[in-house]
Amino acid sequence: MLPETKWLMDYLDSRAPLQEMTATLTELWLWFHRDHGYDSKNQRIKEWDPAINAFYAIVCQLFAGVLLHPQGMTYQALIGYIAGMVNCEHPLDRAKCAAEVIAIAYQCDLVVISKTSEQTMRVTTEFVLEEEIPAFNRHLPLFAPPEPVKSNPILGCRFKQHAEDVCLDHIDRMQAIPLALDERLLSELPEATDTVWETHEQEEQWEDFRRRSAEAYEIVIQNGNRFHMEHNYDTRGRCYCEGYFINYQGASYKKAIVQLAEKEIVQL
Repeated sequence: MLPETKWLMDYLDSRAPLQEMTATLTELWLWFHRDHGYDSKNQRIKEWDPAINAFYAIVCQLFAGVLLHPQGMTYQALIGYIAGMVNCEHPLDRAKCAAEVIAIAYQCDLVVISKTSEQTMRVTTEFVLEEEIPAFNRHLPLFAPPEPVKSNPILGCRFKQHAEDVCLDHIDRMQAIPLALDERLLSELPEATDTVWETHEQEEQWEDFRRRSAEAYEIVIQNGNRFHMEHNYDTRGRCYCEGYFINYQGASYKKAIVQLAEKEIVQL
């Protein structure tokens, strides 16, 4: 779940229910349980099998995306923005379900869809929040354990080496491990690279990345220096940490600064 989605959910929960949001959730629930007359569509929706709170999360993410873009988002872009929350195996099935969620939100007046060209439709909303959605750094790790995963969409859709399901419990175990940064190392050894840059532009990009990494380290430390990393599988079944500025599978410096938050003395 994106941080702006979580913020919007908390914002809406603290206020009187939004009629259009309630109507959208009701229609989505009816849509899920309806016989659509096509076996392929019924199977696609059944595969998603979301709980009511999952419907709420995806509608909030849809709503947040539109609110964050005053000029609106194209229908295609908004599909991509929310499709990752649909637990179908095939990317096209995820996109189809996401498209129908947007259509239901439109029918319930939560969003407005306007045709801007022969190929483009733009999604906007007439709602204005009393507070602006804060600007979140999406590249930061999680400061609370993530909820258990229910699916694991992978790049390329299918595994190359086998056709069986992967163990999602392994992702849950990895994501539940609390981590911390080595503050002593960060204070004594600046982040560096052995790469010889071929252009001045490449060197500037590296310096920008190092600066933004340092800002991320500082934010993590200011928030208690305890965090969790999200994980995913690739098409060969290998498990990867998804961190950007902080990643224990990154360069040598990145590996060195990440430690366990709960350390134990091991007797040899």
